[in-house]
Amino acid sequence: MPEARQQDDNFIKEKNARHLWHPMAHPADSQAHPPTIVTRGEGVFITDIDGHRVVDGVGGLWNVNLGFSCEPIKQAISDQLDRLPYYSILRGT
Repeated sequence: MPEARQQDDNFIKEKNARHLWHPMAHPADSQAHPPTIVTRGEGVFITDIDGHRVVDGVGGLWNVNLGFSCEPIKQAISDQLDRLPYYSILRGT
């Protein structure tokens, strides 16, 4: 890995550990044992910032039965964004 890329990755890891609250973890734990930073998901696999590819045993809670990067879902999201990316349901609009 090029040195500049490694410096960027280390910066991200340090900021993640110091400034992002991870659910069900004490903030001090995040600094002592920095959490994995996932950069990609495909099927049942996730890849971390260091390039390690592993099976996601947690399954992301909401997409455990679909896997990551499921083509039909990505296409449905893209189609919806083309039609209407956002509309407020706030009263009076």
